[in-house]
Amino acid sequence: MSDSIAINAKNRDEYSVKNWHLYLFVTLTFLILTLINDRFIMTREVYGLLLEDKIESNRIDDYYKLLKIFSIYTYLALPFIIWLKITFIALILQTPLLLKSIEASFNECFRIAALANIPFLLLGVIKLTILFFSPGNAISYDLINLIPGAVSNLIDKSSYSPAAYNFLSNINVYEALWVLIVFSCISNLKKISKTDSFILAFSIWLILTAFQFGLVLYFNKV
Repeated sequence: MSDSIAINAKNRDEYSVKNWHLYLFVTLTFLILTLINDRFIMTREVYGLLLEDKIESNRIDDYYKLLKIFSIYTYLALPFIIWLKITFIALILQTPLLLKSIEASFNECFRIAALANIPFLLLGVIKLTILFFSPGNAISYDLINLIPGAVSNLIDKSSYSPAAYNFLSNINVYEALWVLIVFSCISNLKKISKTDSFILAFSIWLILTAFQFGLVLYFNKV
C-alpha cells in the first residue's frame, strides 16, 4: 500500500504544473496579445489618426516603419522583462517571510508571482477585444489607455494630474484580483495566518503601486 501511495505521489509530481510551465504560459500569452495588438489594432491608419495633429503626414510613414522595427526588439526582450518582473515580485514576497523566520522557498514565491499575472492577461484580452471591435476612426489615446473596471473611469481626467490619474487607474478589478490571488496562494502555504497573508499581499500591492506612482512623478518632471 505504501509503495502504491508513493508511486501515485510521484506521478502527481511528474504531471503537475511546474514553474517553468507557468512562466512559459504567461510569456507566450503576453507575446500573442502584443502581436495581435501590433498586427490588427495599431495599424498605419490608426497611427495616422493619432499623430495627424502632432507630426506632418509625410513623416507618419517613417514613424510607423520605425515603430515596426522597434517592435521586433520588444518581442525579443519581452521574455526577459517578464522573468525580471516575476523574480522581482517573488523576492519582495520572500523577504518579509524570511525576516519573520518563516521558511518559504524562492520556487514557492516565484510560483505565486507567476500566477498573479493572470488578472493582467485577462485585462489584455478585454482591452484587445474592445479595441478590435471599435471602428478605426474611433480609436484614441483615451481608448487605448482605458482600463475597464478602474476607479479612474468614474472621474473627470482633466481635473487630475497625470500621476494622480495613473494612481487611480491602479485601483481596479484586476489589481483586486491580483491581491486576492497572492493572498490565496500565501494562505495555501499554511505557514502564516490568513490575516497575515492578506496584510502581506496588500502591503506588496501598496509597495508596487507606490513604486509605479513614483516613476510616473519622476518622468513627468523630467
